[in-house]
Amino acid sequence: EIAAAEKAPSKETDAPAAPVVGGNEGKADELIAKGRDLYAKAIDAGNSSARDDLYAESCKYLTQARDIYSALIDKNPGNAALEEKGRVCSQLRYGSIKQRRFH
Repeated sequence: EIAAAEKAPSKETDAPAAPVVGGNEGKADELIAKGRDLYAKAIDAGNSSARDDLYAESCKYLTQARDIYSALIDKNPGNAALEEKGRVCSQLRYGSIKQRRFH
């Protein structure tokens, strides 16, 4: 098992997400909330470079949350609540990458 902090960064983002200190569910919940808020702001920003910046920032938080959820799911297989949080987080993260215009 590879610790979340040791995983290679995703190639979809410009910069790797900073490693998260403390991989508990509460921290992941905080990160996904920040990422979701930025994602909503990006949608409201319309077709602009500001939107792209918001999606990039959102992706950083969502990547960190995803890494924590993944590690927790690995430690607690069959935990439906964690699996659902991980699924939602992954969907939001994918959206933040898919909707962003790369220059």
